[in-house]
Amino acid sequence: MTNLLSAAGVALCSAFAFGLNNGMLNSPATVIRADLGLGGPSGENFLWPLCVAIYSLGALLGCNRSPRLSDQYGRRRFIHSNAALYVIGALLQAVAKLVCAASTGFALVLFILGRAVVGIASGGSTVVVPLYLGEVPS
Repeated sequence: MTNLLSAAGVALCSAFAFGLNNGMLNSPATVIRADLGLGGPSGENFLWPLCVAIYSLGALLGCNRSPRLSDQYGRRRFIHSNAALYVIGALLQAVAKLVCAASTGFALVLFILGRAVVGIASGGSTVVVPLYLGEVPS
């Protein structure tokens, strides 16, 4: 029973990180766009849709590569490494906010890169966490 509760805890952490990063741009979009120099809420710019959509492209890559990596290194080790990807992606996005004053272009690149990394981590969680939970003995 302890193994099952431990596995459920790991799965809940991954689900929390996935949900947090998936819905992250809904509320603060106006502030983030202004910080990145992409105009206000009515400003038309192809870069903002790229910032939003790169998450899905990263998730596609994460879904594609994660089964092989989790088979090679083990599900638990993969999930721990994947958690590090969430942290790296979040740090890249946070650093983009700090860099905004110095260089808007560089901040935008950091933000897009951070969204892509978080997307890769979310794709990996989507595939590997259910596999992990299915293999844990109760």
